[in-house]
Amino acid sequence: MNANALLAGPRSTYPVTRSWAERIHDTCPAAQGLYYISYQYGPEFALVLFGDRVPGDILEALDKRAVADPLCHEDIRQLADTLTIDYADV
Repeated sequence: MNANALLAGPRSTYPVTRSWAERIHDTCPAAQGLYYISYQYGPEFALVLFGDRVPGDILEALDKRAVADPLCHEDIRQLADTLTIDYADV
């Protein structure tokens, strides 16, 4: 399989991948998000939008809350558990 090492690592590397996304956000001010082939769902594509860089009405919001909010953070942790993803704070 010819996969990108950044996106195709084991679940334990997901926090590092998230750090890369944060770094891209910080250093590439014109970037509106990331578009890549999903390792888990390939050959389908995945899209991550930087919420502060896309028009507010680009998607219909079902819910809006800060990821750092404790309740949201717990929801993410529970979702990760159901997907068998090792989720860790960074």
